[in-house]
Amino acid sequence: MKRERMLDELEQAAEALHIKVVYERLSPEASPGGLCKVNGEYRVMIDRHLPVLERVNVLLGAVARFSVEGLYLSPEVRQAVEERTAELQAESDTAKE
Repeated sequence: MKRERMLDELEQAAEALHIKVVYERLSPEASPGGLCKVNGEYRVMIDRHLPVLERVNVLLGAVARFSVEGLYLSPEVRQAVEERTAELQAESDTAKE
């Protein structure tokens, strides 16, 4: 699957999950972006100067924190989300030890 198509599908998934996707110029010292909550609303901030693959990775990390059950995702995107969800869970389990 082309990266641009994956990015588009992840943006649609974020919208369905009520996560606002915001592309802005972030400071070089900041991370490439990530999920945050502002006034009760989830947002994923992404540096607008990032290459498409890095944008995909930031969005993937945000979407993977939510249940995507019931959302249509292509098999490739669903697999990527499930893999990232498992990675996040493993990191969380390791941090608890």
